[in-house]
Amino acid sequence: MKTQQKTLMRKNSPCLKCGGKMEIEYGHAGTYWEPPEEPAYYCSECGNEPDDEEVDWEHFEEPFISLKQAKEIEEIRSELEDAKRIAYLPENRKKITIEDLFFGCPAEGDFHYEGEPEDVGNAWSCGDDDCENGWHESCQYIDLGREDGKTWFVVYEDNIAGSGDYQPVAGWDEREGDEITESVLSDLWFHLRGRSIDHFYGWGIYCLECAKTGEDPLNSWRFNQPLTTESAIEAAKDNLKYLKK
Repeated sequence: MKTQQKTLMRKNSPCLKCGGKMEIEYGHAGTYWEPPEEPAYYCSECGNEPDDEEVDWEHFEEPFISLKQAKEIEEIRSELEDAKRIAYLPENRKKITIEDLFFGCPAEGDFHYEGEPEDVGNAWSCGDDDCENGWHESCQYIDLGREDGKTWFVVYEDNIAGSGDYQPVAGWDEREGDEITESVLSDLWFHLRGRSIDHFYGWGIYCLECAKTGEDPLNSWRFNQPLTTESAIEAAKDNLKYLKK
């Protein structure tokens, strides 16, 4: 006696109950203003929601993610948000000192060190619907030194890597009459240690977007494995791990 094989739903399959059109909503993890929404795959006519086991996800056109993957993506996104928020809490910020900034530099006399731009910058989304990519990579370098007893420590940043438009964003230059104040040192925290936090957060969010779309807007996928939904999710988890350290 033959066992009847269960029919699985594929892309564009009608609802198994009423023949209506199936819709998918990926949901989101929620924000301060909005409650979270669970992902859902349902019939627009009768409301039937098939279980994951009833859907042949492998035969959906790429990129397509299962409801299980969609839920995992939003959970990781929420964890990234929480980890960044915690890392930025005032009580978790180690105060930056002049000694920290000039560690390893000559104690006396003139010197000048100009760093190289970062090999891997920070990924960030501009949120502009008219932007072709929507994602960008910022890079920075540091210029520091001492001349005739006057010091400088300046952070330069290029918001869109490759454009060569490096602008000073933090620091001081006593040659120009700047003073080294607590406000200046506090601001440097965001561009140094804070930037490290933003690095793992930004690339983690970027990986989740790649997982959802199957696309690499920055053309810089560098996470060991070829870009797939699963590899992008794993890369996001790795960034979350480093963010929590």
